[in-house]
Amino acid sequence: EGDPEAGTQVLISTIDYNEYVGRIGVGKVDNGVIKINQEAVIVNANDPEKMQKVKVSALYEYDGLRKVNVKEATIGGRAFYVAPDGSDSAAGTLDAPFATPEAAMAEIRRLKAADLLEPGPVYVYFRGGSYDRRTPFTLTAEDSGTEESPIVFASYPGEKALFNGGKKLDASKAQKVTDQEILDRILDPFARTRLMQIDLGEQGVDGFYGLANWSYDTPYLIDFYVNGSAMNLARWPNDEEGSAFIKITSVEGTDASQPFTLGFEDPAGRTARWHADSLKNLAIKGGLANEYTIVSNCVASVDSQNNKLITVSGSAVYPTTQWGKFYFYNLLDEIDVPGEYFIDNETKMLYFYPTTDDLENADLIVSQHEDAMFKINGAAYITLQNLAFSYSKRTPVVVDASHVTLDGCTISHTGVHGAALSGTDITVKNCHIFDIACDGINLS
Repeated sequence: EGDPEAGTQVLISTIDYNEYVGRIGVGKVDNGVIKINQEAVIVNANDPEKMQKVKVSALYEYDGLRKVNVKEATIGGRAFYVAPDGSDSAAGTLDAPFATPEAAMAEIRRLKAADLLEPGPVYVYFRGGSYDRRTPFTLTAEDSGTEESPIVFASYPGEKALFNGGKKLDASKAQKVTDQEILDRILDPFARTRLMQIDLGEQGVDGFYGLANWSYDTPYLIDFYVNGSAMNLARWPNDEEGSAFIKITSVEGTDASQPFTLGFEDPAGRTARWHADSLKNLAIKGGLANEYTIVSNCVASVDSQNNKLITVSGSAVYPTTQWGKFYFYNLLDEIDVPGEYFIDNETKMLYFYPTTDDLENADLIVSQHEDAMFKINGAAYITLQNLAFSYSKRTPVVVDASHVTLDGCTISHTGVHGAALSGTDITVKNCHIFDIACDGINLS
């Protein structure tokens, strides 16, 4: 298998001639990319010292028995192209790219069924830019390549394609909070002077869900990012070394499937200062049973006088113990440090303490994609190369297959894992995976 990033190397098998074009070399690209007007050197296989400088004046690719003019060609038996400004009714060539990978895959299926694909890798090249996804691109067994002819989904050489599950907000719409009722809820006086708001409903954001007990099958909240950094749902206590958690003092109810009552330390009476509306969508998170199992539970009620809380449901993992620890989160009242935010699901208003003074020029992004972006379910001999996946509420790359390779991909800003992999002969190499909510790579 060749390398599209390497220097150009073309193996000529036949010489043809056309009175208008001149000599035509028929063969395949072994490495790199060959382009119109590119200068090249022809080396005689029988006499390597005999070389001739030439200039490429025209390029063709075969579509079945038909020759199609192209501006450049790369390695493999066939290449298709996808671009953010493409069209699914186009031919899928470099000059007339598709808009979606679904269209490219449909054409590959058609050619496979007609036995018109040449031997060698089949490339689907994504031109640089953002591909906004709200549904998964799914490959099944019928989409498999072979060991000799794998199917490679790759960024076009020298460019970067981003599978984007986020929505960029109009930062100029962010405003200082002036509603005194909201400001009065913020416990920290200085934070009140810094509090900003932006109307998500006005900007077409959807997917407003209440909190749910931790589970991969429940809807996830909207994550918020400023200049590529994840903001945090407002919490108490803050994430500071030595004081990031509250100690549990008692537990009533040891059945992991049933709601339970926790006693907790709050000597300063912090919870008594929270507004009654804080309980509408309040949760706790931490190692309720042990240090290594982090769970989240919705809170049904808080007894501030006796420092006790009752959960909505059971722990679902291990019974809670009095040696556990946790923190409260999703509290408007507790926005008190830069980088914290809260979303009112009823008004669709996002409140936040900014991390920059230049909000107007900041990139404000919220996650919207609620499923895998790239799902390989039973397809074999598939490679994802130099692609980027960002801003998913879930796990953007999900594989349940064999002979799959992730090479040089960037995965970031996810609500669950970076990639969830199961099957056999799966390779991950040269990838950069960061800012992931759970596991960078989850194996099962």
